[in-house]
Amino acid sequence: MARDYSNSVIDLFEEQAEANSEKIAVVGSGKKYTYKALNERANSVANTLISLGIKQEERVLIVLPRVIDNYVANLGILKAGGAFVNASPSYPADRVLDIFEQAGCRFVITNKNTLYENAQIFKSLNVIPLLIEQLMSNRNINNPGIAVSKSGLCYVIFTSGSTGKPKGVMIEHGNLANFLANEPENTETYLIGRNGSVMLAMAQFTFDMSIMEEFLAFCFGMTLVLATEAEILDARLINDLLTENKVDALIVTPAYLNMLIDIPMLNAAIKSVKVMDFGAEAFPPALFTKIRNVNSDVLILNGYGPTEATISCTVKVIESEDDITIGFPNGNVCTYIVDDELNEVENGEEGELLICGKGVGRGYMNLPEQTAKSFITFHGMKAYRSGDFAIKRPDGDIEYRGRRDSQVKLRGLRIELGEIETVLGTHPDIKHCAAIVYDNKLLALYYSPSEESLDESKVREYLSEHLAHYLMPDVIVKIDEMPMTANQKIDRAALKKPDICEETAVLPSNEFERHLLDICLKFCPGMQESITANIINAGISSLELIGLIATIESEYMVRISIGDVFSNPTVTELEKFIKNCTRREVFRPKDRYPVSKSQMITYNDSIKRPDDMCWNLNYYYEMPLSIDPKRLAKSITGAFVIHPELLSTFSLEEGILWQIPAADELMYFPEIVYISDKEWEEMKPGLGKAFNITSDKLLFELCIYVTESKVILYVDFAHIIIDGDSLDIFLRDVTLLYEKRQIEPEEMSAYELIFEEEKQLEAFYNDCRNYYESLIDKNAQMRPISPSIHSDRLNPFIMRQLKTKMPDFKKICEKYNVSNNVIASGAFGYVLAKEEGLKESLHSVTYNNRSDSSLANTAGFLCKNLPMYCSMNEDMDWSEYLNMIKDQMRRNLIYPATAEQYMRDSRPEYVDNLVVFQSEMSDDFAIDGVTAKGSMVQHPIEATSFKIVLQLFPMGDMLMAVLVIDPKLYDEDFGNHFLDMLDETFESVMNDGETNGL
Repeated sequence: MARDYSNSVIDLFEEQAEANSEKIAVVGSGKKYTYKALNERANSVANTLISLGIKQEERVLIVLPRVIDNYVANLGILKAGGAFVNASPSYPADRVLDIFEQAGCRFVITNKNTLYENAQIFKSLNVIPLLIEQLMSNRNINNPGIAVSKSGLCYVIFTSGSTGKPKGVMIEHGNLANFLANEPENTETYLIGRNGSVMLAMAQFTFDMSIMEEFLAFCFGMTLVLATEAEILDARLINDLLTENKVDALIVTPAYLNMLIDIPMLNAAIKSVKVMDFGAEAFPPALFTKIRNVNSDVLILNGYGPTEATISCTVKVIESEDDITIGFPNGNVCTYIVDDELNEVENGEEGELLICGKGVGRGYMNLPEQTAKSFITFHGMKAYRSGDFAIKRPDGDIEYRGRRDSQVKLRGLRIELGEIETVLGTHPDIKHCAAIVYDNKLLALYYSPSEESLDESKVREYLSEHLAHYLMPDVIVKIDEMPMTANQKIDRAALKKPDICEETAVLPSNEFERHLLDICLKFCPGMQESITANIINAGISSLELIGLIATIESEYMVRISIGDVFSNPTVTELEKFIKNCTRREVFRPKDRYPVSKSQMITYNDSIKRPDDMCWNLNYYYEMPLSIDPKRLAKSITGAFVIHPELLSTFSLEEGILWQIPAADELMYFPEIVYISDKEWEEMKPGLGKAFNITSDKLLFELCIYVTESKVILYVDFAHIIIDGDSLDIFLRDVTLLYEKRQIEPEEMSAYELIFEEEKQLEAFYNDCRNYYESLIDKNAQMRPISPSIHSDRLNPFIMRQLKTKMPDFKKICEKYNVSNNVIASGAFGYVLAKEEGLKESLHSVTYNNRSDSSLANTAGFLCKNLPMYCSMNEDMDWSEYLNMIKDQMRRNLIYPATAEQYMRDSRPEYVDNLVVFQSEMSDDFAIDGVTAKGSMVQHPIEATSFKIVLQLFPMGDMLMAVLVIDPKLYDEDFGNHFLDMLDETFESVMNDGETNGL
């Protein structure tokens, strides 16, 4: 046995809170707490409970949804010397009451919304609930310093019980502290803590895996990312959560990861994970190979442990699909394989797995007989009879062999079938009933009624009033007479597996139906092979639904939700739904293409000012003479072959602007010009020309200049054919070709993207309009900023370093869990409103339109200007305000073309107030081991087509701002004042707490 671990989890947490006070401890649902904030909030809860007279080991019931304040409540109760008990708001009132009474609770913690939405639950408890919002308002934020004994009660987990009532497992402080001790003997938690830094939390708070997520993260100084119910059930949302938060540690069931890993969009996020810990169900060998194909370096752990033995007691580092076991005991835990008389069996012989040591809990609450039966003394140690069959190899490695009683695993959850049967047996019109699990996922309930009118719907309604949602049967089967054995027990073997769909099968009539049916059968093999079979009634699990939806989205290029499947549960209905959605069609090349809305704006502005070069991307790149100019020229030609859209010309026909692809035989060869250094310096100021979009044969100019000391690549593109990100892609491919490396071709061309956007406009424009019309207050007093010319200083271009430094700006993003663009857009909208003394503003935010990975190698003009409505009031804090911006931004990014078109159609007066946050402004690129030093060709700005444009970009630790203003409306003093207000806003966001109003 390993050495004694004396620190309690509260000691371990408070050590991290002191050492990592400003580090983010937990993120979720648009909120985040640093370790300092989490500790202080928990202290407020603890000190309030102490003032209310909480006693040592007193159980406190928590009834909260999936919010990060759950963690505050757990920690606060422990800090006060109590023990926490979690119940879900989704539980029936009877079940919550049963848990409340069994635990002997005086206090119940919830929040305002849960109290109002679940009034029946709290009415039955007959106590006045404590609101977490009020508990956290206690100004005493000091550590209470309550000493807890290792033998003191820490928490109670209520599991399924064979008697029909939930069964409370009591775990002590010493049990949990032993499990979490940061020592090599604790293989599972030690390896997760050493390899991970950001952990995803997906377990329900009523199951002990959530306790592992919580306390492992907080006692090891990690960041915990709490996934909402919606995020867990949506592949796109879980992908965003993993990616945005840089999650590198997962504690997950094999079934859930098996589903995620089959969804291509999640592969990049999974590839970034450093450690995966599996539990709750058997690890399928094929999953190991799947994981390795996506992430060859991830550490894979397979944990095992019943709730009674403190979450997990053995672990195996999985290194081969041919050697999947539950491994070896963790620190201060030992295991034995015994027969029915508790005699140890020989290695390799099957028997019951007996768990001994400091991980074994106290027992079952108020169930002395069951405690005495399951919690025993063995070799002088406290032991738990797991009820699991296993064998032990000669080296001590343990192989799991299954259960020995009516307790089963259903979709990773341990349940007692007896609980379901006991509950239904209390119905006055039930003679007999039996619950059976098929294939670890289909829960069938058979019943024989004494009253003929007792149909399936009435049985389901009765069960829903008494059972937790995870215990509800998938299928309910009515049987006139239950089959019996000679001993007058239900003959379960004689119960036929339910035939989900008894109607006559309808076979597919076309390839579309055939393919869609195959997809449905893959994720729901229990359904009948019929296009009219009901997928939901066939017992498809929530995990299988996620995989089904992700596959349909990928195959048919549609957006579909769980609700859509419930509304269209057959192949026939799903086919109609998919065909009514916009989807990417097979792209067929044409001789001309329409332009995007953004390109049309660029064209119109260029026509108004034909000699202005504000719509040119104009750079030169200086390189040493080691670069071969002929090889560079050849590489440029090759890059145009890869991106032929850059050779497009434009034609205006009957008021419609068209893009004309270059002829297939057209090739572009840049000219190589030899000049002196002096000539180069003399010609630099005059570089560039304004392009005539509808008459110039090429809308770019490239030339390679060779002087005595350098090679210069000169590039001048008309913006209508290329954006800044695309220019980077083009130069990247020039470099790769020069270095004779492999090029990734375009998956989707800029031409194809335009067609996609046109279909999006047709399908989603009304939805976008309705969204913004409902979002924008009808009484809002929005208006563009009034003209402000007070002097003759009419500089339209102001560039300066802001007082806010880039490290501080990053801290703001981390504090509120938002992107650079959200902070930039929120601050810009705030200043626009304050400048006019209003509470609302509307502006555009520039977006590079590359959230789809299929556009990663596309060169063209992809940018979009998306609407951003900013509404603020004195009661709103910065967190709420920025989350409003974040949610709006996310929605717009799904179909950016529709959002941009709405802005131009409905709010044209606001289009010209624009903000963008750029990546670090460096025009250099590396080629063949040297640096091509890039410089922008500067052209005087005498006018602008915009009213106010703010561009922010990092430059080392500095945050730079470029403000371009219409000199006919605003003077330089206004511009400097605007940037001063922006600085003040950043400072306010950075320094203000989450409860301060805007």
